[in-house]
Amino acid sequence: MTSIERTAYPRFKRFLSARELHVFYTPQTEEIAWASGQVRSDNHLLALMVQLKRFNRMGYFPRLDDVPEAVVAHIRRDLGLGEDVAAVYDSDRTRGHHRMLIRRRSEVVSDTHQDRRRHHREVRRAQGLRPRHRRRPSRLTSCASVRQPVQLVRQGFGDGTDAAV
Repeated sequence: MTSIERTAYPRFKRFLSARELHVFYTPQTEEIAWASGQVRSDNHLLALMVQLKRFNRMGYFPRLDDVPEAVVAHIRRDLGLGEDVAAVYDSDRTRGHHRMLIRRRSEVVSDTHQDRRRHHREVRRAQGLRPRHRRRPSRLTSCASVRQPVQLVRQGFGDGTDAAV
């Protein structure tokens, strides 16, 4: 069985080795320079670096409370910050801004509105639905969840092995 760290939604290991901390969580010089130019306080610098390193490793943003203290302490030490500095956000707005900065730096696009429109357009095309359903995505999605696998297999979009018919 695959370990939980290697699944689609990886989690933190219980125990991290010194090698893992060094390889995956040591901030690079250019990352430190970039992050220092984005924040105004040491707490936000630490929080931004923790989020950046976790996003690079896991591909999503875990809550700061879920990050093991060993990771936070390692990054804090590498940044040269004191023990009194904590990885915390004063507001949700700052956390959202940092996530946007990290996505932009990592060149990751997070545009759910366009993704939804593209999905509904493809479903309409596959089902032969008329454009009048465009403003009712919930109806369209409920239709798609029932009919889409059967029609896509019939149209040759799959071999039928992954469709729940």
